[in-house]
Amino acid sequence: MPKYVLYKQSTDEMSLNSFILILSYASLFITTVTGLLLLKKSDKTIRVLIFYLLLSCLVESVCLMLAKYHLNNIRIYNIYNPIEYLLVSFIFIDWLKSKWLTKSILILAFIYLLLWAYTTFVFIGFEKYNFYIRMFQSVIMVFLSGSLLVQLSSDITISLFQNEKFWVALAFFFFYAVNVIIFTFSGIILTSLGGSLSQIVVIKLITEIFSNLIFIKAILCNSQKRKSYSPFSL
Repeated sequence: MPKYVLYKQSTDEMSLNSFILILSYASLFITTVTGLLLLKKSDKTIRVLIFYLLLSCLVESVCLMLAKYHLNNIRIYNIYNPIEYLLVSFIFIDWLKSKWLTKSILILAFIYLLLWAYTTFVFIGFEKYNFYIRMFQSVIMVFLSGSLLVQLSSDITISLFQNEKFWVALAFFFFYAVNVIIFTFSGIILTSLGGSLSQIVVIKLITEIFSNLIFIKAILCNSQKRKSYSPFSL
């Protein structure tokens, strides 16, 4: 869900929503900088994660600038969605180590791209936010991250709290699970509970803050593990 809803608020005074928005950007920036600083100490998959974070940071920065000038930033999000999906899918393909899951992920990626193209350019339009494809993406990622969490927890030889795979899977599971809940119950929140769209965006921002903090833990775990494996530390 795009953040331009919050950008339209008054800037005369600092509101709670604006403060949460700043925290969200700060958490993403700090996570990205942490990843870049530890890039050389990270393995291939974590580097993909760092690139994903860097791209997210750039996208959010561009969208913020567009929103400040009251320009439509929805097109940026619609372009970013399939790139995000493919990057995150690569991470799970590399870590799940399952032939049938790998085939399933590749098939789902092909289906996703077809649905994204149709819904974005034909059914909804390029100027409107594609909630349908975001919902589809979130459900798939909840399944994949949940599968990785189950796989890791079933192996008693793995120390979960020192394993970067566990933290990455947990961050994605938390992030996309909240997305599914938001998209599923947004109608109820907006009508029956008398909520507003800005409140829904705030919930999503808080989710992003916690997810980014978990990503930092994953990056640190990976760099420490590779450092301990280094021949220079022996």
